[in-house]
Amino acid sequence: SNFYDVLSHINPEDKTLIVIGPEGGFSAKDLKILDDKGFKFISLGQTILRAETAAIYAASAYRFMVGR
Repeated sequence: SNFYDVLSHINPEDKTLIVIGPEGGFSAKDLKILDDKGFKFISLGQTILRAETAAIYAASAYRFMVGR
C-alpha cells in the first residue's frame, strides 16, 4: 500500500500508531510480530530516508491528511 491511500482512509477518531523501521530494515521476526498484531505495511516511496527524517515526514503527512 502507499502512504497516501492508507492515510486517506483513516477516520480522525481512530487511534493510529506509525512504526518507522530502523535504517537497516526490520528483521523477519519483527515483520512477523507486526503482521500478527494486524499492522498495515506501507512504503514512503522509493527514496530511502533516515529513520529520523522518515518519522518527521510521516508525522507531518499524517497531520495534514487526517487533520488531528
